Amino acid sequence: GTQYVKLAKGSAGQVLKMNSGATAPEWATDIGFVKNWKYTTDNTHVTLQNAGDIYTQLNTSITPSSATHRIIVMVNLGLVSTDSAADVGWDVLRDSTALEQGQSGTVNSTAAAFMNQGDGDAFEATVILVDHPNTTSSVTYKVASDANSGRDMIINRRGSDTGLAVSSRMLLVEIANN
Repeated sequence: GTQYVKLAKGSAGQVLKMNSGATAPEWATDIGFVKNWKYTTDNTHVTLQNAGDIYTQLNTSITPSSATHRIIVMVNLGLVSTDSAADVGWDVLRDSTALEQGQSGTVNSTAAAFMNQGDGDAFEATVILVDHPNTTSSVTYKVASDANSGRDMIINRRGSDTGLAVSSRMLLVEIANN
């Protein structure tokens, strides 16, 4: 007959996998893909009056568990408007460093909300990017205004009225790069 061998139980946090020779199962530390996540939402009506002003209500911090891990940054501004005709861009920052900005433009932003629109217009704006902070210390992700010509960037409502109010959100997901 067949001789069955009982596999000893693994430890907490371990998963069963095939050994490198593909000859037998073995226990190994679970290195799952998602390591950590943080979520922030805000529904206040916010007016950022200068380029570089921070939408502080959406600031979200995360502490990576490994310096080799990446952070998926997902930001959705429910509505973006302005006080008068303007081009409105916005930046995603890690602490004080702007991420994935354009280059060679008059204004170089992480994302654009709209071009040449006025206070009666409002648009949803979303950005998704992958960042490598290369640290195990806490980092804070932020949204900063990049409206031109001294115009206001208005978030979560239309510039001319409050007929429609919405929320904005930021999701950070720490992933292993395995």
